[in-house]
Amino acid sequence: MNFFEHQDRARKQTRWLVLAFALAVGAIVVAIDLILLVVLGVTGSEPGQAPISLKETVTSNLDLLAGGAVACLLVIGLASLFKTASLRSGGGQVARQLGGTLVESDTRDLSRRRLRNVVEEIALASGVPVPDIYVLEQESGINAFAAGFTPADAAVAVTRGALEKLDRNELQGVIAHEFSHILNGDMRINIRLMGALFGILLLALIGRRVLIHSHFAGRSRDRNGAVVLLIAFGLVFELPIVIFFLARMGVVDYKWLAKNRKFALLAGFIIGAVLTPPDVFSQTALALPFVVLYEVGIWVARFFGKKKEVEEVDEDEEKTE
Repeated sequence: MNFFEHQDRARKQTRWLVLAFALAVGAIVVAIDLILLVVLGVTGSEPGQAPISLKETVTSNLDLLAGGAVACLLVIGLASLFKTASLRSGGGQVARQLGGTLVESDTRDLSRRRLRNVVEEIALASGVPVPDIYVLEQESGINAFAAGFTPADAAVAVTRGALEKLDRNELQGVIAHEFSHILNGDMRINIRLMGALFGILLLALIGRRVLIHSHFAGRSRDRNGAVVLLIAFGLVFELPIVIFFLARMGVVDYKWLAKNRKFALLAGFIIGAVLTPPDVFSQTALALPFVVLYEVGIWVARFFGKKKEVEEVDEDEEKTE
C-alpha cells in the first residue's frame, strides 16, 4: 500500500465531492424552475382545454423563473452562511450539539484519563494544540470525529463504545486518524458542507410547508393536479438520499448503478409520462431531474458506499509485501 497514492486519491475524491454538491445545488435551482413551469402550465389552462405547454409558459414567464432561481439561491446561500457562522465558534460546539460531554483535564475516570493521555501525546507528536475532548455518551458503536475550522479551535470526540471496547493501541490509531483530519483541513470542508446541507434542508422544509398548505387550500381538480406534480418532484429529489443509504448498507454500488443507467433513463421518462400533463415538455421536465439526480446518486455511492474492492486490494498488497 502506497500511502501517498492513497492521499492523492483522497484529495481528488474531495474535489469531486465538492463539485457534486455544487451540481446538486444547481440541479435544485433548475428543478424548482421546472416545477414552476409545470404548475403554471397546469393551473393556467382553462377547464376543458389542453394544458399550456411548457415552451409557451417559458416565454411568458421568464421574469418569474429568474426570480425563482434567485430566491432559491438566496435561501440556500443565506441558510448555509448562517449555519457555517454558527459553527465557527469551534469544534466543541459541534460536539455539544451531538450530545458530547467534555472530558476535563483533571478527570479521575480511568477510561477518560486514558483517552486524554492518548490525545495529548499525539498532539505533542504532531505539533498541534491539544484539542477539546468529548465523549458521545449515547453512542454505543465504535466511532470518532474531529471538528473545527482551524487546529486552534478543534475538538475530537469519540463514542462511548470506542472508549469501552478499544484497547490503548486501537484507541491511539483512531485518534491519530482524527488528527490527520485536523492537519489536512478536512474539518473546515466538512463544516462548509454541513452549511450547504442545512441550506438544502431548509429549502426542503419550505417546500413541505407549501405542499401542506396547497393540500388543504386546493380543492379544485386543477389544483390537485398541481399538488400531485409538486409531490412527484419532491419524491424524485429524494433519489440521492435513497441511493446513499442503499450504498452504505451494501445493497448497491456505483458500478451496478452505472451499468443500469439506461434502465434509470427509461424509468425517468415513464414516471414523467404518468405524472405530468400529456405534452413532451412537461414529461421531460420531470424526467430530466430524475436522470440528473441518478447520476449524482452514482457519485454518492462511489464516495460513501462500502469500499469492498479497495479493502481487498489493500489486503492483497499487504500479503505480497
